This record gives sequence, C-alpha cells and structure tokens, in this order.
Amino acid sequence: MPLETYTAYSFGVLGSAAIEIAAALRMSVANGGGCPPIYKKPFFLCARILFAVAAAGPLPVLMDSPNLWSAFYYGISAPVIFDRLARGLQQDDQISDDSDR
Repeated sequence: MPLETYTAYSFGVLGSAAIEIAAALRMSVANGGGCPPIYKKPFFLCARILFAVAAAGPLPVLMDSPNLWSAFYYGISAPVIFDRLARGLQQDDQISDDSDR
C-alpha cells in the first residue's frame, strides 16, 4: 500500500536534510570543526532549503514510494536524480542544435 502523500513528502524532505547535514559535518571536520564558509552564505541556504521543499519532498510522492525507506532514499538521492535529468536535457539540446545545422 502506498504511503500517505504527506508522509512520503516529509520523508523526502527529511532525507534531503539528512544528506546535507552529513555533508556539512564532513566539511566541518575538514575545516577543523568550524562552520564551512558555504553555510554562511544566505543564498546557498535558501537554495538548499528550496530544493528540499520543492524538489526532494515531491519526488517520493511523484514516484509513488511504497514505504518510508524508499521515500527517505528518494530524498537523499534527489540531487543525483535531478542532475542526471538535467544532463539528459542538455544532451537533447545539443542534439537538436546539431540537427539544426
């Protein structure tokens, strides 16, 4: 049975936040325990929160996630999924540009 929409969305956002917290912790350790400079930039923080809410959260809902773990995993893997989709679109643009010549 598929998850409730709100539950799948919440776990997608939670997965996205978890991966960002892990990245921040890794960068903090490399920075001697200090806050990494990128996390002091308001634009980055706003963009990352917007990505979690507008992209990583809806992904498990759109993919009809069957359980909590898969919803969480979709949230974690959202940056990779959207990056691959964008690369595919870029390749399609290049192909159509080449065919116009």
